[in-house]
Amino acid sequence: MSSPAREWRDTVRRGMSHVSGDDDALLGFLERSYPAARGLERYVMAVALLTFGRLDTVEAILAEMPPVGHPARILARAIDALLPTNANAIADPAATRAWLDAHRDRLRWNETDGRFHLDPPDKARKLPG
Repeated sequence: MSSPAREWRDTVRRGMSHVSGDDDALLGFLERSYPAARGLERYVMAVALLTFGRLDTVEAILAEMPPVGHPARILARAIDALLPTNANAIADPAATRAWLDAHRDRLRWNETDGRFHLDPPDKARKLPG
């Protein structure tokens, strides 16, 4: 069975025919090219990097999301597939941002499952006094 990360990575890869090779080659290309990318290119690369567990790219996905009606807009659904947000990144990017701000420190990438998991709150932490 394929993981959500694999499915979204394969979807993005179909639009990157100029990048050949395995996942390591794709990741290397993305890491070299992403810092200078802008606009739609940055958006697509951010989605691809998210499929490798790069949580730092979520804001770029939300910020660079194409307008309603653009076929690449659907790629933002990768956020909903890879993070347990219970939000809809396309319909309500603000809710996705708010959820991420509240839970970022508890998110952990699970390569086997191909998605982020939310660590339980630290129950050992007690209030002083």
